[in-house]
Amino acid sequence: MVILTRIVVLELLSLIFPMNTQIDMKIQTMQSLKRLTIVIITGLISITSIWSQGTTIMDPSVYNTWKRITNSAISTNGEWVTYGLEVERG
Repeated sequence: MVILTRIVVLELLSLIFPMNTQIDMKIQTMQSLKRLTIVIITGLISITSIWSQGTTIMDPSVYNTWKRITNSAISTNGEWVTYGLEVERG
């Protein structure tokens, strides 16, 4: 009796809410395409970030371009910041 009741309920539900398998397949296909697009974009971003990381060798000639911050101060209300830049000597 329970199985018969379940079958009747399922049949009634299928009459009230018809399941269109073509629509379901389209939705699944669209979701798969979205996932694939996200994976491809993530992969491309990863590859380009790896390629863009060049190795720059620092030698002593770059030390002359470095600067240091001196005389830094913040105003009492916090709206202004002052600082000085000096060439690093080393």
